[in-house]
Amino acid sequence: MADEASIDPDLVKRVAKLAKLADSQSLEQTAAELTKILGYVDQLNSAEIPDSIEPFFGAVEPESEDENAVRSDVVQPSFDRETMLGNTTDNDGEHFLVPPVF
Repeated sequence: MADEASIDPDLVKRVAKLAKLADSQSLEQTAAELTKILGYVDQLNSAEIPDSIEPFFGAVEPESEDENAVRSDVVQPSFDRETMLGNTTDNDGEHFLVPPVF
């Protein structure tokens, strides 16, 4: 790993201040961990990927370019309002009533 990819405690302190983060561990330990992470990113960037490998953008690949990889948004039958409101003790006939949050 090149020296320009190392992070010193002063940089960690400056970034933590900008991000308004509390110092939960030593600056030296955080700097060492971030330097290791940058080293791993450098290692990933140096990997040679053949042109035959297509980029992958999700957990499920579409079968064609015109198809979305997720299921269609189809309206399906649901419970009626009376059944749903019957499961609560506090409602106004149309909505669930809950205690105020603020």
